[in-house]
Amino acid sequence: MKTITHIKTGDFEFLEIQDEVTTIEEALESHNRAVSGYKASEGGLEAKEWCRIVEGYLTTGTMSSDQGEKMSKAQKWFIAEIDRAFNRLKYREAKEDNHLQAIKNEQ
Repeated sequence: MKTITHIKTGDFEFLEIQDEVTTIEEALESHNRAVSGYKASEGGLEAKEWCRIVEGYLTTGTMSSDQGEKMSKAQKWFIAEIDRAFNRLKYREAKEDNHLQAIKNEQ
C-alpha cells in the first residue's frame, strides 16, 4: 500500500512525502514520523512559551535576547510586525500631542 503525506509549508505550498507500507498502523506511523520530522526542523518556540512571550512583549515592549535566539523565522517576523505597530502608534500619539499643544498655545 502506498501512503502520501502532505505537510503545509506556506500559502498554496505543501511538502509531499510518499511511503510504501503494508498495514494501517505502519501508515499512521509513517505519517506521524513525517510530520514530527518537519516540525522539528522548523524550530522555534513551543506554543505555550510563544504565547507567554507575545503577551509579555505586548505588555512591556521588551523581551530577552535568549528568547529571540530561540524563535523561528516566522516568530521573529511576527515580533518585528508588533514592533513596527508600536512605532506607528507612538508616532501618531506624538503627532496628536503636538497638535493639541499647538491648540492650547493659540488660546
